[in-house]
Amino acid sequence: MKRACQTSVPWSRLWQKAAQTTWSFTPLTLLLHIDGFDISKCSLLDRKFVLAELFEGAKPPLMYSEHLEVDGKDMYRDACRLKLEGVVSKLVTGTYQSGRSNNWSETTCRNRKAFAGIAYKGNKFDGIYLGRREDGSISYAGKVEHGFSADLQRDLETKAKTLLMPRQVLKPPIKKPKARWLI
Repeated sequence: MKRACQTSVPWSRLWQKAAQTTWSFTPLTLLLHIDGFDISKCSLLDRKFVLAELFEGAKPPLMYSEHLEVDGKDMYRDACRLKLEGVVSKLVTGTYQSGRSNNWSETTCRNRKAFAGIAYKGNKFDGIYLGRREDGSISYAGKVEHGFSADLQRDLETKAKTLLMPRQVLKPPIKKPKARWLI
């Protein structure tokens, strides 16, 4: 197959060099320069074609990352179902540009969980302690300190005062001496 950015690259010499190098496992997705040739101005498909030829038959730890042309929604759904970090979508005609560009986008899978406000700190509002239900008990999940307007802080403190408890219900308990525990 003839490609727009086809060059005469000494594949065998490069392959021998790669075989003699110690690599950690890395999916190969990007190639900008090869044996003195700058291919960064070639399209993504052309760069991927060069990568595929170069690493044909590669064995772990090297692994070529295939180019897939599939429905983006299906790919995203499957990536999230497999608990992957997300999907990177690239414009096949796009050339390489360092940093952010309109040639690619990243969509992350967000495995969200619901958290409950379990306490607030001291007499002056200083954030909310969060908990999550696990196996019939509540465990500590962290603290949110920022993003509360003055009105929201007053509203939360007013509501929280009606839910005060004498002690925490966390399993395992944590040391937060200034916390005001809620039900």
